[in-house]
Amino acid sequence: MKRNRKKPKSSQEQKQISFRRLTLEALPEMWSFQILTALFMALPASVLSRLITWTAESAGGAMTTANAGKLLLSWRTPVLLLLGGILIFWYVLSEIIIQIHMHEDVLNGSRAGILQEMGKGIRSFRRFLSPMGIMILLYILIAVPLCGIGFSISLSRSFYIPNFIMDVISATPLYAIAYAVLMLALAWVGYHSAFSVHAMLLDGMTPAQARIKSRHILKDHGRKFLFGMLKHIICIVLILFAAYFLFNFLPYAGLEHMGKELPKGYNADILLLADSASLPEAAAETAASVIIYRILCCLAVLMGTYLDSVVFLLCGAYLMLRFTRYYLEFTRGSCGFWPERPRKSRYGWKFLIMIVVFILLFLFSVLLGLFYHQIFTRPEPVKIIAHRAGGTEASENSIEGLYAAMEYGCYGSEIDVQRTKDGYYVINHDHDFKRLTGTAKAPRDMTLEEIRTLRIQDTTGSGAELPVVTLEEMLETVQGKSKLFIELKGSTADRQMVDDLARIIRQRNCVQDVALISLNYDIIDYAETNYPEFETGTLFFAGIGNVARLNCDLLIMEEQIATDFRVEQVHNAGKQAIVWTVNTPEAMYRFLDSNVDALITDEIRLAEETQHSLDARSDLQVIQDKLGGMGE
Repeated sequence: MKRNRKKPKSSQEQKQISFRRLTLEALPEMWSFQILTALFMALPASVLSRLITWTAESAGGAMTTANAGKLLLSWRTPVLLLLGGILIFWYVLSEIIIQIHMHEDVLNGSRAGILQEMGKGIRSFRRFLSPMGIMILLYILIAVPLCGIGFSISLSRSFYIPNFIMDVISATPLYAIAYAVLMLALAWVGYHSAFSVHAMLLDGMTPAQARIKSRHILKDHGRKFLFGMLKHIICIVLILFAAYFLFNFLPYAGLEHMGKELPKGYNADILLLADSASLPEAAAETAASVIIYRILCCLAVLMGTYLDSVVFLLCGAYLMLRFTRYYLEFTRGSCGFWPERPRKSRYGWKFLIMIVVFILLFLFSVLLGLFYHQIFTRPEPVKIIAHRAGGTEASENSIEGLYAAMEYGCYGSEIDVQRTKDGYYVINHDHDFKRLTGTAKAPRDMTLEEIRTLRIQDTTGSGAELPVVTLEEMLETVQGKSKLFIELKGSTADRQMVDDLARIIRQRNCVQDVALISLNYDIIDYAETNYPEFETGTLFFAGIGNVARLNCDLLIMEEQIATDFRVEQVHNAGKQAIVWTVNTPEAMYRFLDSNVDALITDEIRLAEETQHSLDARSDLQVIQDKLGGMGE
């Protein structure tokens, strides 16, 4: 006998409720929808990412900024653009388009199902297949992470301009002004296009029509929208702060108090407990107490991170719901009440999932606590390489910089070498000598004799005038004392430079004291192939594929792309992973506590101070630093 099922009520028949109550009813539904969407979309995204990686690896291991020049004209470029475009479409579809359709159904009192919303999203995506639509996608992908105006996707949420480029922009007033104007322009475009995507999806407009519609909405309701969103953003910040206080600050404070009586950095793990019969009773009790304490610390950090991520996810969903409500109000008319949600599904299975998550976190915490030393400690500290000889402790690319780096105990120094007009090699970073000496001539346009008349103003405040240094003088200074990372720089960085440097270095018996590095992979590949006794390294700030397959010994990555995954790839290939240029306290703390082999920095004093602070951490702080970012 068939059971008679009641049809869902129409929006007119459904009970009208306040937006606050609607939000409370919909939060569990939005949470589960986003989790299911992420799981549903994960496999296609993974397949696309793997295809992109495979295409890049067909270039000989990886396509990076160091070797991209000669690969841009190959078949890989259009394939990568096509696959990259599909991947961007998939992320925009799952993280913005489907979410907007889901929130529209929530506000209209309709059921929201992932297959239903995905079907709507795929059908509506064709509206982006126009020049204006592509511009909107590029704005979401690139501009939103830079200017902070609009909804972003996780694929590019951490996108930023590399630090070495920002250093040039900050140091040049004209560039700094142009950058500020560009960011203001992007923010202006983002604000006036705020409702463009909603207009395209919910009202079927073309991108051009949607931009016009968005401008008209903001012209009529901009004040209400801005003040309303500001109020909600402040509320979300307060909620996130409260979550941090409850899930992180209070547990950590209690654990820090508990750990005061325990030895810091005590070498206690499961292997020690297994041999507890041979330990004195007091030592066995201490080891057991330390292990239990570490398990509790791991559990607190993992649980806090998980709960923080849930709160953050719900806050993001609420913000999108509020944003969609504004669009419907501004285009359909003011509405103080909304249709009640259809009969809520049973939440038993969701509660069961939460219980399973908590059990898994507990078991994982036990494992981490038992093997604390094997997991959280590294055998030796990260090596420090002073940028441009001595970083900020001396004038750049000077002999004095080398001595400053050695005084601070740096593993080595990085310098920049260029060829003169008459075939000698001098140390200089810029295209010309204008910034350091006031002479707007490049090394390649001057003879060594002319260059020796130039004087660099000492930046340490001594007022001394320093000469431009030759490569031979640098080699003589570091021989047998320190490592010299010689970057082959500028327009004279070619195979002839590799041959000349190899001859000069061999003549002075400094092969073991140097490494040849460059942003140009071709000459590093040439050096590694023809001079295998030399240590070689490639510098790059973007890459796709297994970078460890590049033909060199050192993979020197810009800090944003130096992920744990890439570092592990490099180590699995028996090579070294180095990060450049690490100058901020946050980045210094991160990489000195990572698995990289070395970092290049201008701030060698900061590196020393940061290492001291890392060495003084409690067990809880170590665990927090290692596990606290897992939910990001």
